[in-house]
Amino acid sequence: MEIINDKESSGGTESTTTTKPTPESNHMRGFYTFVGILMVVVGFVWLGSNYNFLSPQFIDTFFSWQMIVVGFGLWMLCSRQWLAGGVIMALGVGLLVADFYHIYISFERLILPVALMASGVATIIIKGRKQ
Repeated sequence: MEIINDKESSGGTESTTTTKPTPESNHMRGFYTFVGILMVVVGFVWLGSNYNFLSPQFIDTFFSWQMIVVGFGLWMLCSRQWLAGGVIMALGVGLLVADFYHIYISFERLILPVALMASGVATIIIKGRKQ
């Protein structure tokens, strides 16, 4: 937040202008927070992999498409999009758990319909808040 004080020469009055953070600046702050956290986590995993502290199964799980879904959910949470980020994060964690326990989940039969329903619920909730 920035406060600017200007004194006018005619009357000596002060005018105070207060600027508020814009949604774009909040979005960028969330983006930078996410990128910083991602760099630290990937660095730790890389270091652990180089010195054999982490098992190959963990490395395969960490660099999987399910983790991309989790990462996207984390990015949305860092951008303060709580509902959508939470839903996407939960979906990614569920997919990771299913992969870890070798549970087959059909993408077309289960994931797409559930994603469509979750998007519909999120749209209803978001539109309800704005009205």
